[in-house]
Amino acid sequence: MRRKEFEVFDECDLERVLDAADWGVLGLLGKTGRPLLVPLNFTRLGRSLYFHSAPAGEKIDALRRGKAATFVAVRPLALVPSYFFDEARACGATSFFESVVVKGRARLVGELEEKARALQALMVKLQPEGKHEPIRAGSPLYRAALRGVAVIALDIETMTGKFKVGQNMPAAKRARLRRRLLARGRPLDRETARAMRRG
Repeated sequence: MRRKEFEVFDECDLERVLDAADWGVLGLLGKTGRPLLVPLNFTRLGRSLYFHSAPAGEKIDALRRGKAATFVAVRPLALVPSYFFDEARACGATSFFESVVVKGRARLVGELEEKARALQALMVKLQPEGKHEPIRAGSPLYRAALRGVAVIALDIETMTGKFKVGQNMPAAKRARLRRRLLARGRPLDRETARAMRRG
């Protein structure tokens, strides 16, 4: 990465972003040799990411061609307007974000217990209010569904992050920006101010 001040290797920080991101993009080897990029919801259990899928289609074909996979998740933060820095020049406009790139080996999950754990974790992430019967491998309610759905696991080999939260700014400018974000008060501004303090 060219801008080393944005690079992140701390696994706790990277896992925090993965757990907070609702979706990401899975990269596999496409049929023509070009990358196949698929936006997907996902969940993390330990050192694996999980995705649900139809049992046939382009993703499954790509997975059978090769196991090497890359996944990127981005947690968007505030858009920072140029006029926060300069009333005339547009050059200061930017966006803040936290992103994680995962590289590893993808596989189709065959074992029903692992499928059920992955799908239940996905439900907890995307429907935290519950209001459903938990997904268990032995449940008659889910027996047919578990056999009919595909679950892809991406076993993590490496993770790196790029967190852009103003680390390249002088301390005084950064403090002013935090105050302006808090005063503006848009939905992501408070979270961005917290991320700026962490970063």
